[in-house]
Amino acid sequence: MWGASENVESQPVLKKMTKDIFSTLLSDYLDNQNKIVIFTEKKLNPEDLSKKDYKGQSNFPELLKQNGKYFHSVENPIDVIKKFKKNYAHVNVSSVQDEVNSGKSDAIFVDFDEMAANLRDNAFVNHDRLINKIYGKLKTKLPNLIVMYTGYSSSFASGDEQSKPTSFFHDLALVYVAGPIQLNKDFLNLNFSASSDNNSRIFVGGEDANNNITMTFVKSHPYWILDSLVLTRPNTSDVPFLTNKIRVGIKNSYHCAKSKFFAVNGKFKLSFAGFQVQPRFQNTEKMVFGKPETCTGYFGIGIITGLIISFLFIIIIFIGVYFMMEIKTNDRFDQSMVVYSRIEF
Repeated sequence: MWGASENVESQPVLKKMTKDIFSTLLSDYLDNQNKIVIFTEKKLNPEDLSKKDYKGQSNFPELLKQNGKYFHSVENPIDVIKKFKKNYAHVNVSSVQDEVNSGKSDAIFVDFDEMAANLRDNAFVNHDRLINKIYGKLKTKLPNLIVMYTGYSSSFASGDEQSKPTSFFHDLALVYVAGPIQLNKDFLNLNFSASSDNNSRIFVGGEDANNNITMTFVKSHPYWILDSLVLTRPNTSDVPFLTNKIRVGIKNSYHCAKSKFFAVNGKFKLSFAGFQVQPRFQNTEKMVFGKPETCTGYFGIGIITGLIISFLFIIIIFIGVYFMMEIKTNDRFDQSMVVYSRIEF
C-alpha cells in the first residue's frame, strides 16, 4: 500500500493480519475524500514479492521504489475494502483512466488476468511497470489517492486455513463443511445466506470477494431435491453445474465425505470436504441435521463387496475349467478279456 498513507505502520513479517485488525487500520486514515485503486492478481504469495532472478533483480523494481507499507498475510483484504467503499468497480488495465475520469467509483479494482505457472515471473515484471505507469498518471489528478497491490487468494493455503470448518444454521437451511471448499485449485472462504420463494424453493448462497455460489432446493414430497447449483463471477455470465438432481427424504440431510460438482462448460470443479446440507422445508424447533443419507459414489461398500465376490467366483470357475481341460484320455482301450495269438515262422 502506498500513496496518501504515510501514517500507516508496517506490520512484522510472518504475522497474520485478521479482517478485524485490517478494518481498524483502514478506519484510522481512510475517509470519504480518499480514492483507492487496488491492483489485484488472481493469486499472490509473499514469496512472489521477495523473489529475485539469477542476477539478484526483484520482479517488482518499480514497486520497491515507492514509499509503501507491506502487510504480510492479510485475511480477505478485498472484502474489507468493499465494506468501506460501497461504490466500487472492477475494470481491466485499459479501462482504469476512463473509470477515474467518470468519478463514479470510490474504489477501483484493476484485475489482472490469471497467468500460467511458468510465466509468473515475466508477468509480474510487466505488471510492475503497468502499475507504476498508471500510478504516475493518476497521482497528479488525485492527490488523496491510495494504491494497493494484492491478490484474491494465495496459490497455497496453510493447514489451519484448509482444515477450518464452515457452518451455517438458519431457519431455512443447515450447512456444514468440515474441510476446505475449493473451486478448481483455489480455496474459498464463503459466507453463507438463505432465502425462500414461498416455501416452494429454498436458495442457499455462499459468497466471497470474487465468487457467488447459489444452490436451489425444491420440494417434491416426500423428498427434497438439489435442483441447481450456479456460480456467478464479476463480468462473466452465470456458470451452471451438474447436480445429478440429488434426491433426499424431506426430513433427512445429505452428507458426502468428498462432494464434487462439475461445471456444464467443463472449466470449473467445485468440491466440498465433509459436506452436509439440509433445506428445512419442514421446520422444527431444534436446529439439528436430520438422518444423513450418505453419497456412495461408484465404489461404495456394497459395490466393492459385490465386485470382490464376483472376482472370486470367476477365479474358481477358471481353475475348475483349467483342471477339466487337463484331463487326458487314451487313444485306445485295451480289452483284457481278448486272447491274442502270435504265429512265428
